[in-house]
Amino acid sequence: GWTSDPTAIPTTNDNAQPIIGYGEDAFTGMSHVQLDSLQVYDNITGFSEAIAFDGNCHHCDVLRSEVHDNTNIGILFAGNYGVCPDPMNDKVTTSIIAECRCWNNVSPYATSAGIYLDGAENNTVWRNSCWGNGYGVEVGCEEDGIAYANYIVDNLIYENHGPGLAIGGYDAGTTGQVLNTRVRNNTFYHNNTDGDGSGELYITKAGTTEFRNNLFLVSAQGVLLTRENISPQLGNTSDHDLWWTPDGDPGSVEVDWGGSTLTGFTAFQNASGWETNGHFADPLVVDPLTLDFHLTPSSPCINMGDPASGIPEDEIDLDGQPRIFGAVVDIGAYEYQGWTGILEPQGQLLSVSPNPCHDRFWISSGPFYWRTAIFDVSGRCVMRSGSERWIDVSRLPQGVYSVEIDTDQGRRSVHFVHD
Repeated sequence: GWTSDPTAIPTTNDNAQPIIGYGEDAFTGMSHVQLDSLQVYDNITGFSEAIAFDGNCHHCDVLRSEVHDNTNIGILFAGNYGVCPDPMNDKVTTSIIAECRCWNNVSPYATSAGIYLDGAENNTVWRNSCWGNGYGVEVGCEEDGIAYANYIVDNLIYENHGPGLAIGGYDAGTTGQVLNTRVRNNTFYHNNTDGDGSGELYITKAGTTEFRNNLFLVSAQGVLLTRENISPQLGNTSDHDLWWTPDGDPGSVEVDWGGSTLTGFTAFQNASGWETNGHFADPLVVDPLTLDFHLTPSSPCINMGDPASGIPEDEIDLDGQPRIFGAVVDIGAYEYQGWTGILEPQGQLLSVSPNPCHDRFWISSGPFYWRTAIFDVSGRCVMRSGSERWIDVSRLPQGVYSVEIDTDQGRRSVHFVHD
């Protein structure tokens, strides 16, 4: 930390950078770097971030890491700051932030995101969970130039202080703009906990943004989104998303559309031209109160995404399951996998084999469960995964652990030995 006081307001000269990669060379830059399975937390970073890449960086990935309780942005990919002397290469490109968990990254002086792409190009934010931050995810461009062709897909973004996603530059005259961003198959839940009325999305100086197949469970404020009246904002579209509010009343929702308040979902559709094929309906997820956003068999999200979404064949959802199961992609971060509700007989125990294990073990359970968690002997969660059967534990120290799975019949657990 630049100070021992996490509430102190920093100046631009007050910085403490836990991890940063600088691509200063104009030609080769920094490439093929992986930050994997890190935990970066409790840092008082001032004007800095917990993890950052800046300048001429490509194929620099942040994977499976936990970034939390820092006093500014969690993970940053940046550009246009003069780190690289060639302006064309002065940006992070072709890199991935995937399977990370970012929470409680809150700045005392600005709205800080769990994950922030600032002036970056052609990067993917995939299968992350972000909560309790200023913004969940932000795609911006603070310096002159553009942030271009970034992809926000299969993420869970919930209960952040501000909107779940902020997108665009912030100044019409001098700062950059955000172009060609695709925001697809994410689940948003009760963001903007500070209650300032900005909603789930905050859109500023952005163009050709595409929102598709997202699930928005809006808080009791009933505000869907805010679009500031700041130009240019050409070619932004939103369709095949599903929206829902606690009162279930489509006539009471609000949208701040360039300073004008649109009341009612139909008024929003008509005035904006957005969500022609969108939905206002109860998504019928398993249990939002316990943050279980898996789809039940009756969910209107099933097979209701955009058929023209162009899903890669090898894409998987937030659970690690095939992204398309059925005719058309589902709405939200979780794909319904055809669960029939039939599990093993009541009382059958969870088992793993081999036990003891060396590198990995196989879970013997019924045909379906939602998630797996592994705990050490002190009760600390050391690993999480979806509903995969083979679990790789090669990175864990030797010792005794317990593995837990969640089913509709409750939580089951068993101890195993990693030798």
